[in-house]
Amino acid sequence: MVAQIRTGILLLFFILVPSMAQWSEWLTDMKGENTGHTVCNFLTLPVSVGDLGRGLSASPGMMDATVLPNFTATSAYFDSYKFAASHIEWLQGLRKEYTGACFPVFGVGTIGVFSQLFTVGEFPHSRDIDELPSSPRFFECAFGASYAREILYRTLAGGMTFSYIESRLDNEAGRSVAGHADLALDLPFVKARLYGGNFGPELTYIATPEPLPLQTGVSLFFMPLAHRIKLKNRFALEIGGGVQKNADEPLLVGFSTEMGIMTWGKIRGGYEFPLGQEQSIAGLSLGAGFTVKNFGADFGWKYQSEILGGVWGITATMQLEEIVPKTAEDFYEVAHNHFSKERYRLCTRYAKEALRLNPNMWKAHTIIARAQAELRQEKGSEIALIYAGGAKGQTLPFLSEKEHIGGIARGVTVIRQLRDSYPASIGINTGNNILRVSHKLKGTLFDKYYETANWDAVALGAGELDFGFERYLSEANVSNTKFICTNAKKVFGKGLIKKDIIDVHKYKIMVLSVVNPSLPSRNEDKALLTPVIGELQGELLYPEAKKCNLRVLVADDNFKNMSKYAQALPEIDIIICSGLHREFHTPMTAGSTLILSAGDSSRYVGTLAIRFDDEGKMLSYNNKLIPLTNRVIPDPVMDELARKTAITIELEQKGIDLKELAKGAIDGTFLFVSNRHGKKGIFLKVIDKLAEFPLSPRVTHCFSPVYSYECGKIAFLQNDEKTGATSLISMSFNGTQVTEICSNFHVSDICFGTQGDWIYFAAGKGPGKSTALYRVKPSGGVKHPLITWDNSRESDIDLSPDGSQMVFISDRDRLPQVYMASSAGEKPLRISNAKATHAKPKFSPHGTSFAFLSDRMSKRNRMDLFVHDLVSGKTSPLTRQANVSDFCWTEDSKQIIYSAGVNLCDLTVIDTETGMSRKLITGHGIKDYSELHPQLMRYKGKTGIIYYREYESGERQIYRVNLDGSDNTRIVNSTGNDWLE
Repeated sequence: MVAQIRTGILLLFFILVPSMAQWSEWLTDMKGENTGHTVCNFLTLPVSVGDLGRGLSASPGMMDATVLPNFTATSAYFDSYKFAASHIEWLQGLRKEYTGACFPVFGVGTIGVFSQLFTVGEFPHSRDIDELPSSPRFFECAFGASYAREILYRTLAGGMTFSYIESRLDNEAGRSVAGHADLALDLPFVKARLYGGNFGPELTYIATPEPLPLQTGVSLFFMPLAHRIKLKNRFALEIGGGVQKNADEPLLVGFSTEMGIMTWGKIRGGYEFPLGQEQSIAGLSLGAGFTVKNFGADFGWKYQSEILGGVWGITATMQLEEIVPKTAEDFYEVAHNHFSKERYRLCTRYAKEALRLNPNMWKAHTIIARAQAELRQEKGSEIALIYAGGAKGQTLPFLSEKEHIGGIARGVTVIRQLRDSYPASIGINTGNNILRVSHKLKGTLFDKYYETANWDAVALGAGELDFGFERYLSEANVSNTKFICTNAKKVFGKGLIKKDIIDVHKYKIMVLSVVNPSLPSRNEDKALLTPVIGELQGELLYPEAKKCNLRVLVADDNFKNMSKYAQALPEIDIIICSGLHREFHTPMTAGSTLILSAGDSSRYVGTLAIRFDDEGKMLSYNNKLIPLTNRVIPDPVMDELARKTAITIELEQKGIDLKELAKGAIDGTFLFVSNRHGKKGIFLKVIDKLAEFPLSPRVTHCFSPVYSYECGKIAFLQNDEKTGATSLISMSFNGTQVTEICSNFHVSDICFGTQGDWIYFAAGKGPGKSTALYRVKPSGGVKHPLITWDNSRESDIDLSPDGSQMVFISDRDRLPQVYMASSAGEKPLRISNAKATHAKPKFSPHGTSFAFLSDRMSKRNRMDLFVHDLVSGKTSPLTRQANVSDFCWTEDSKQIIYSAGVNLCDLTVIDTETGMSRKLITGHGIKDYSELHPQLMRYKGKTGIIYYREYESGERQIYRVNLDGSDNTRIVNSTGNDWLE
């Protein structure tokens, strides 16, 4: 908007400069005594019969497409396309024709186009210089375009018009351009118009330049019935007046009125007269109009003068309903655009329109709060007090009432959003974030949390004292945090202060913090604290405390004692609870003191919006607790650090060496998928240590994990529920160094290269669409295309043990076939029979053959197991009509364990040389589950099989069994389903 106005002003400036001296004489001559020679005076005549019936000087515009030449800004309020045509006629054949159209563009403004034509009829008795009959012709016309936009929603608007003008006097023609600018103010009881037009260079017919007729005016109108709702629906009355100056003519003064009858009829009247001249009946005007649905007509008459007599005219109007109805999202986008350009009132208005259509649009509520906060910030009358704490060692989300809540990474996200919403804010952490039993790494983590969340003040709690404050400063390597403890006997180095006074905008906030001496568990810690009330009274006596606008106390105590503090210390404005489990959605009060609580375990972040009066006293407040649920996206840096800390501590407590884990030196380690947290997630299991670690974020579905001990990395797929894309993610074994390698695609069938130097994957634009094969470094970077055949789908990639070759499936020959190529995608060769469907090729550990599934032996589309010998080139079937779903090789490449069955699947061991087979697991009784997805795993020095059972109920459980079928044991036990992929 600013750029558009600037451009318009520059254009007007270049148009105005040539005639400014002439205009100054006209505008200061109220009686029209300064003779001038203006041309194109048709530009000063009304174009609307409504303006004719009220008098142009006392008209606010007719709210139709006739407003463009004189009242352009009014069109900014239009919300539908409008069209109009007018005919006005004087005696002696003088006529003026007008057509106009307005096109409001949502969020941009109203664009209009119009034309004016002025003619004088015939000259039947005219003669030329030789007294011969002649037929002179005279007409004047203008073609223009306009733009108008609201400055304040439905209240103040601005508009401008540019016109091309042509005047023809028989065979001579003059041409020029002109500009117009105006403002329109519309309030419930008052309307006002300020306008100026016909700014442009002089027009020349032959040699002498003649100026255009400058036109300026202002008008003011009142609606006395606007507050009477019942009467307003039947009658609308508008009374007002205005003044207008046309070039060298006298100043016109006018008065007018208009009465609306129901919604369909209007009656108008007006009178205008030139200043300094004797009043007469000239200037009296009358008019009427009606509207039926989207069509209307207006009639008007004015007694112009004794010479011209009466003037009459008719205007026809039409409007169209909005072609595309506006949605809540449309209104929000406009509101957001206004907010970004600091037009906060317009932002609020459009956001409210969005909420009218969708009351549950949270982002519209948010942007209204931000806009109102900005407005109050401009006035310096509001700040936000953001408060949280009481984590008690809980750094990651935990299950509470069937939903995962909390987590300091989510807290950082909310705190940043609140600071964005409230430009003037103070953040106070209430302490009690660690406990006596907390690991020292959690102290380091919370120090990073205080820094990342940018807390202005951090209180000391009994938890930090139990942990050991000196230990906190030394072992936890706390460097930047200064804790507040007002009733501490001594200061521990640089990390503890008695109070803090924080400047927020033009206000001063004092922050105090106390711990009840009975709360620390060790006597030596209790001895470090003094009685609370006496210490606080001493601090509040200082002049600096009295000069503060707010005095905030963080209290680690029970609610009963906090009420006593409020009664004994009325100077305290706000008390924030540090150790309470209960949260207060509505602040408690004790006298004039507010008592706040965000609960514990990092479940909520609180914000108290405080409004001040002109003297800096707290006038009102609004408290809100924001739950840290799954809907809050965690801060990625803080989330990675929190998960790394949690896993590192658990690894240490379980006696697991991370370096040994990452290189595969710890037996009984594998990845699995579980929905125990509500969404599919990746978990790391170490059987011998009875340890399970969640690796993937809990807010999205994650699946298909693979790993490489050679590079110490894990890769998996992550589904974006909003876009439907499936991304490729890599990370280290402790859940850190998370990298999104490929996004905005549908990625599938991932595997590591043999040396761990590449990740191979298939990717396409969506499920069921064409895919191609790529490879990329585990740390990310350039994605190298390997197989990019048109109109085909590639999948099921596997690499040979030496890393030189790969096998994959492609349907480029109609049915899915097995292909082999180099690991760089070179020289692809089809291996399988084109008349069957094939799947899941896997190299043997020795690399001399690979196995795959095919239905070439079945007429019922049942898959069987085949082996292709790379030396002889021979392909041999191992099963017939078995309906194999998955398989894995043994380490010696002599046997394959496969899952097969029609209704329920069993695990079977088959010898690849002899074809002899046996069930891996035998038992008594009737089975109600399938044995699926076998994988090799070493445990206690032996190679065994892990698989999962899928019951008829849908439940999934992970088991381990030795290759001889013994020790069949469930190894993962959770409240959800657990399985292998």
